[in-house]
Amino acid sequence: RELGGLLELTAELRRLDPELVIAIDHEGGRIDRSPEGFTRLPPPLAMASRAEPGLIREAGHLHGRELRAAGFDVNFAPVLDVHSNESNPVIGDRAFGSTPEMVVHAALPYLQGLSEGGIVGCGKHFPGHGDTDLDSHKELPRVSHSLERLRRIEFAPFAKAAKQGMRLVMSAHLVAEALDAGRPASLSRRVLEDCLRGELGFKGTVISDDLEMGAIAGLMGPPD
Repeated sequence: RELGGLLELTAELRRLDPELVIAIDHEGGRIDRSPEGFTRLPPPLAMASRAEPGLIREAGHLHGRELRAAGFDVNFAPVLDVHSNESNPVIGDRAFGSTPEMVVHAALPYLQGLSEGGIVGCGKHFPGHGDTDLDSHKELPRVSHSLERLRRIEFAPFAKAAKQGMRLVMSAHLVAEALDAGRPASLSRRVLEDCLRGELGFKGTVISDDLEMGAIAGLMGPPD
């Protein structure tokens, strides 16, 4: 957890492979993998409730500058999930709001700030992890909402970010029954190709959530 060790690590990785993409989970609040020396920011939900979009953009810029200086290319943030379920055990204050409008209003300026700081941001967790009652690190959540509801609530921040040129999206290990009742979103062509790319118009890169999480590890191993 020492800054010097982190700088040595990223520099050595870069020497081994200059084309390597080095990424980190660095959302602020409780999701912060950085050592001492980085600026500590409050959880996204707290930032969004207290700050104007311009200040949130500055927070993203600050994260971006510090991560770039430490040798990173990508930050797995912002969370674009809508915090619509108070019992959600995994999202909570990691989200930027409890409505799609609130998320768009705050998360997109943060994403822009990251880019201005030299870091590629990643919207997560498509098709929306905000209204689940299971933690996908442990179990496979299922979302039973209608397609109309998904389009109106869960998809809205991702659609807006895609239109604004977001470059990277992380898929969720959850089953969205209205899209594909038989496969987790991270393994579903219907979710990622037909919906995310086809309907929402996303043109960038898709990366899955951790392939060793409990939600998916019971279905198949990472090599499969």
